[in-house]
Amino acid sequence: MKVAFSILLGIHGLIHALGLIRAFNWMVVKELTLPISKGQGIIWGLCGGLFLLVGVLYWVQYKYWWLAAILVILVSQWLIFNAWSDAKWGSIPNVLILLVALLAMQAQRFEAQFQKDVTQAWQQQRQTAVDRLTEADIQHLPAPVQRYLRYMQVIGQPKVWNFRVVFKGQMRQKGNDWFEFTSAQYNFIAQPARYFFMKASLNHLPTNGYHAYQDQHALMLIKLLSTFAVIDIEDASLFQAETVTFFNDLCLLAPAALIDPRISWTPIDDRRTQATFVNQGISISAILHINTEGQLIDFESEDRIDISDASKLRFSTPVNQYGTFNGRPVLEQGDAVWHYADGPFVYGRFYLERVEYNVEPHFK
Repeated sequence: MKVAFSILLGIHGLIHALGLIRAFNWMVVKELTLPISKGQGIIWGLCGGLFLLVGVLYWVQYKYWWLAAILVILVSQWLIFNAWSDAKWGSIPNVLILLVALLAMQAQRFEAQFQKDVTQAWQQQRQTAVDRLTEADIQHLPAPVQRYLRYMQVIGQPKVWNFRVVFKGQMRQKGNDWFEFTSAQYNFIAQPARYFFMKASLNHLPTNGYHAYQDQHALMLIKLLSTFAVIDIEDASLFQAETVTFFNDLCLLAPAALIDPRISWTPIDDRRTQATFVNQGISISAILHINTEGQLIDFESEDRIDISDASKLRFSTPVNQYGTFNGRPVLEQGDAVWHYADGPFVYGRFYLERVEYNVEPHFK
């Protein structure tokens, strides 16, 4: 799709050059029978060049390429109206380009809410001085959790007050095919908040999603073409589900944050520990499975609600592979699993692209 649209912009731009050629009589252009002044010819040529520039801006994913496209289309359509009998068919690519530009504008407006929420949370919670995690800080934790934190090499590192994560992966609903996605998220810890923005394609149509978890509410909004809401949920059951998700993020992506006093621990054995996390009066629990090497290999909770049918199901996130990022161990690939009566169902596969701690918001 990206290649096809770039080619359309390029060809449309080159066709505009015919107006310049006709105006200066550089060669015979049989398709153009109406006279074109040299002044208009120059505008035709400039418009063609600008379409080529828009193609480049679109290809490199410049944020405001759509604005440049709309402005060029206005000029192009004015030229076409002035040479209607010769150039009327040029309206068709203009309409197609305009539709794509308007959808891109909508997508940017949708993502802007995510960026605004993240920036506001950062301004409210940012810390300029951060202590380092010490052995003394983790002595109250069960032995398997201490083993996990040492494996993740967080001792001696700054304590975490926020983090940014970039994923790519696949998701699906039961009975449906996988779809590809990319995502960016920010989590804040002092006043628990999680902002997750996903870009995907469903049935070859761009579909973006925004999950927001903050204060006493949670939001899940999925929009087809960033315009038509196909899922719009904001209720108490979602807040509980996202509380589990937030705590899951702490366990898998920010282990240094597991010293948080809102977490209570109940040892089970040398490889399993139960953790209970409380936020805004909501208490959720999970069992952490940690192997002898110190890797967290699974997270299981009975407190997450499957929004599709509003029922509590066992939820787990097995970690399939660890890797390194900036020289330290990180989760590299993991799954998200619902445990239905007829067996486990993997609905999400996540591949870590990047993780950053105590970071100022930055967006592509």
